[in-house]
Amino acid sequence: MTTDTQEAPSGAPEVADELVDAAPKSNAVALFDPLQKIKAGLDQLKADHEAADWDIETTAGDDAARKFRKRCVSIRASADAVYEQCNQPLLKAQRDARALRDEIKAFVEPIELAWDAKIVAKEQRKAAEKKAREEAEVARVKAIRATIASFGELVVSVAAASASKVSDALDSIVGRQIAEEEFAEFIDEAVASWTKAVRDLQSLLQAAEEREAEARRLEEQREQLRLAEEAAERERQAAAKRATERSHMLGLITMAAVSAVGKSSEHISAAITGLEQYRPVTDAFADADVSDALERTISQLEAMRQSTAESERLRAEYNERVRRQNEEAAEQFKKLQKQKDDQAAEAVELKRQQDAFEAERLAAIEQANAQKAEVKEGAAAELDALEAAAPAPEPEAPAAQVDAANEPAAEPLVEQPPPADDQPAVAPARRPAEAQIVAVLANAFNATEEDVITWIATFNIAYKEIAA
Repeated sequence: MTTDTQEAPSGAPEVADELVDAAPKSNAVALFDPLQKIKAGLDQLKADHEAADWDIETTAGDDAARKFRKRCVSIRASADAVYEQCNQPLLKAQRDARALRDEIKAFVEPIELAWDAKIVAKEQRKAAEKKAREEAEVARVKAIRATIASFGELVVSVAAASASKVSDALDSIVGRQIAEEEFAEFIDEAVASWTKAVRDLQSLLQAAEEREAEARRLEEQREQLRLAEEAAERERQAAAKRATERSHMLGLITMAAVSAVGKSSEHISAAITGLEQYRPVTDAFADADVSDALERTISQLEAMRQSTAESERLRAEYNERVRRQNEEAAEQFKKLQKQKDDQAAEAVELKRQQDAFEAERLAAIEQANAQKAEVKEGAAAELDALEAAAPAPEPEAPAAQVDAANEPAAEPLVEQPPPADDQPAVAPARRPAEAQIVAVLANAFNATEEDVITWIATFNIAYKEIAA
């Protein structure tokens, strides 16, 4: 509720316009007169107190001090009594005044409230209208600032987007009209934000196009690298396959050479024929090392065959001479009974001839063995060179080596000298066991028993076909 009152000094109650004169003050002053009279004597009391110099240890001083105290008590009691006398009329006047006040207020309040309601309604309507105008203004400014901020937000939203999305965003903002009717007092800020957004989007578009071009270039490089790696892998696999086939072929060639050592010229010829069948295969390798190894092995086997054939011829001639000599000796034995002296002379001559023949035979055998050793050393050196070019497998201890160690040692594959005339013929060399052959070859060529068996099986098949 509002009240139109006269402006009052600070700290004073407001007085209604209807009150022309203030409340009378004479009665209040009359009520305070007895107290004012008592107060007027306080200055003298203070002066007497300050002037007093009583020695209360003496009787006179003690009496004077007690009288002064009694005087103070009397003044204080008189003030209480006068206050009670003055207060009673004041309390009644207050009660009467409150009752009159309440009556006045009860009369005025309904009338006041009627107009107060109209005034408050008007004030509330005006406040609501003002609030609506303020809220509309805030919403307008907020919408304008949101639109201005959307220019920068659009740039942020496509900062990491593709070139096509950045281009779409640039087209959308370039086609946006910046009108003063829309932005009003914020037109300068809107134009500046729009211009900056267009410039930023153009920079983003250029950067996105460059980034995508670089990405395409990197993708093409990755694709080229992938194709190159696939081609390299195919080449590596092909090279590994060729190396395996090459190693297998070299193993077959070496096995053919080794298996022919100590064999007859006929067997060596069969081995040469079998190796000659590998020429089309080695030509398919397009590997000069394999072809050279095959040709060298064939040449070495041919030399071995010729040497072995010569040894066989010498042996045959020797056996024939021994046969004839035995026949002659038998006939001469018949003549010994008749011609001891002639027989002794002939025996001496025969012994001389035998010694000469034996020396010739031993020289031929030594020459043949030297040629065989040279062939073996050449084959071993060639195999060592080829094995050194390929990674050597981890050596194992095949079971066949253990079996070979437990079996009786094979007799050396060396030509035995022919027996003398007075000695029986020596039996030919005993063939070693197959396990011994496999163990010796595996140890000699640092290979596994499976590889040796594969070599032998391949060679044996070729040999059997040739023999058939």
